[in-house]
Amino acid sequence: MKKFSMILLAASITLAFSACGGKKDDASGGDKGGDKGGDMKSHKRGGDEDFNKPELEEKDLSSAGEAFKGWFAKGPKEADVMGDLGGVRIATKKVRGPNSFDLAWAFRKPDFTEMKANIAKGDEIGKSKTTYTVDTAEALEWTTEYEHGKSMHFSITFQVSGQDVNCYTMPMGVKNAERFAFLKETCKSIVKK
Repeated sequence: MKKFSMILLAASITLAFSACGGKKDDASGGDKGGDKGGDMKSHKRGGDEDFNKPELEEKDLSSAGEAFKGWFAKGPKEADVMGDLGGVRIATKKVRGPNSFDLAWAFRKPDFTEMKANIAKGDEIGKSKTTYTVDTAEALEWTTEYEHGKSMHFSITFQVSGQDVNCYTMPMGVKNAERFAFLKETCKSIVKK
């Protein structure tokens, strides 16, 4: 759990710093050559705000390791199943953009107190602000605001076939509310057969 929390912290810090534009040398916001490629105020970055709801199919999770043999969850046809920090992740090759999908499950109950402490450290370092919208023993949902936008995150715990299951967004979060709701709903697709 400590390793997962540290990776979440590192990813939050990376998110905060990657959201910042590069060094600006003139009043136009571009670099010395006038390139505004890193100026997020002038254009959307990768279409993260857009969402095309994918058609889902059942995915066999056994390729993520012995613990996931006999387990299945839904994901887009073009998405891959992979191991992730002791859990399993279903993700499209592009994890940003209107057709992206990125969701993970693990057989554990996370320590939300520790997770919130690490998020607070990330906020301090990355100059971001986190607001918790759900904070219960079973679920933690939050929005992190940074200089050029915001991202939504969740970590939800529930039981399936007598097993504690934690479903969570990846550390970069989600920028679209419709995608956020869709991913939360898809969490419940995990089953043991």
